[in-house]
Amino acid sequence: MDPMSALSLACNVIAVVDAAVKTAKGLRDLYDSSTGFSTFHQRLSDETTRLEALATDLSSQSRLALDHSSLDKVTKECEEVTNRIRLVLEKCRVKKPADGIKALAVFKAWNVSRSARSEIRQLHGQLQGCRERIHDAVAAATR
Repeated sequence: MDPMSALSLACNVIAVVDAAVKTAKGLRDLYDSSTGFSTFHQRLSDETTRLEALATDLSSQSRLALDHSSLDKVTKECEEVTNRIRLVLEKCRVKKPADGIKALAVFKAWNVSRSARSEIRQLHGQLQGCRERIHDAVAAATR
């Protein structure tokens, strides 16, 4: 075997091992989870909950004020984004297995999470944008 082929083979083996280790860590994270979410999904869920509470508080307070239509608009956008995040995260949650085999339920949840990864990243970006827009709207409303 020539040196380039050997190097190529070694790199391919390293890539496969790296992918296997990442997969095993992800599956272990889901298996050990008490909430059914991976660590990242749990943090996203917590962040979503905090933003939902903030949007609800701001929405109820803006109803008491005279004219804060921009704040209402931003809080409605945030509520829409948080609802979409909740739906996607619920699909990715480990469900209680009917047959008692948790490993199969974990693998199914992991597979759904992998297929929804780009959507989750997009929604996470939108969530961060909502947080910034709320901050700006509150600053504008309190002038």
